[in-house]
Amino acid sequence: MERTTAKQIMGKNFLGPEELKKISQKLGISDPLKKRIPVIPFSVQYLKKISKDYILVLGVSKDNKGKKLTINKMREIFGWNPQKAEPCFYNQDWYLKEKFAKDKILDFKWYLIRKTVDKKTYGTSPESIMKILKQ
Repeated sequence: MERTTAKQIMGKNFLGPEELKKISQKLGISDPLKKRIPVIPFSVQYLKKISKDYILVLGVSKDNKGKKLTINKMREIFGWNPQKAEPCFYNQDWYLKEKFAKDKILDFKWYLIRKTVDKKTYGTSPESIMKILKQ
């Protein structure tokens, strides 16, 4: 699928290479447009169906210094206090020592990220959620 089509469908729920380029200095990443951008693996019909509930994101795994762009690193960059700057992360520290926040990174590919948390998953570890999804 063409990026322009996906961007048109997703509207403000789209974070592609052009959007990443705009914040590349803040993130400390190289211009993603200088790389071969992966194909968006979702159909037009599917994106239309989920466009209000998900954000389509091009993942970036490391900064220019080779450091992992983890959730904790992103929290350092964007902060957690909305009175200082937005966008920012929620001021919740329960996950800071969790593996998914300190070690996991996104590969250079497209992801669909749900905008709200499914209430059935509150208090459930990411590993448990993945097991449920694979069933």
